[in-house]
Amino acid sequence: MIFVTIPILAYGQTAEDWLKKGREETNPEIQVDYFTRAIRLNPELADAYTCRGTANGDLGRYDRAVADYTKAIELNPDNAQTYNNRGYAYEKLGSYDKAVADYTRAIRIEPHYSSAYNNRGVAYYSLGRIDEALADFDKACKYGSSEGCQNYYKIK
Repeated sequence: MIFVTIPILAYGQTAEDWLKKGREETNPEIQVDYFTRAIRLNPELADAYTCRGTANGDLGRYDRAVADYTKAIELNPDNAQTYNNRGYAYEKLGSYDKAVADYTRAIRIEPHYSSAYNNRGVAYYSLGRIDEALADFDKACKYGSSEGCQNYYKIK
């Protein structure tokens, strides 16, 4: 009798495998575990930090989300979505000035990023900077954000 060993690709063999599995998962606790495994295998994988930051944010762990997004930005400073996500985490922590700075950076990278305009408008509004909030909600609306339109007309 002859036995043949056939290599089978199983999740967890590479960082990319764990990243993919984490993206397919819907439970944020499990996602954090999978993205952490990806990071252990490849600490330079910016997407794994971004994804883990999102999962931590979904769990209300905004301080951990900020740390993950910060590492992702160190590895890939040209990703507008990561700045936008970190801005949102800062906003949830009440650090509105830091949130505004991150949303502004996201907009510099992607000038038509409607979500970043809307989010910056919310942060400006929270800071009492109503005129700047209205201007951002208007731009968000023009760039296709229905939420931006709603916010604009809600406070106009």
